[in-house]
Amino acid sequence: MSHHHSSKPPTGADKGAKQGVDSIPTLNQVVDTGDDSDPGEEFAVELLVQEVVDEFMPAIEAELRQRLLDMDPDALARWLTQYRKRR
Repeated sequence: MSHHHSSKPPTGADKGAKQGVDSIPTLNQVVDTGDDSDPGEEFAVELLVQEVVDEFMPAIEAELRQRLLDMDPDALARWLTQYRKRR
């Protein structure tokens, strides 16, 4: 497996990634939970959300890992340092 490190600025596609995430509907927009939801139904929705997260996480993690490996190591270290300062 080859790894390349690029210090190129983000492309339009990279900038559009945030917009893409923002355009994903929330669960409440997809599932009509209504104001009359009972706690059992809310719990069932939480379980459904967790199941979806568990299903998609391996693919998301693999994609994130590849994108991070493709980054310039110095830029990655700076990004991590900045991220940790915000937490």
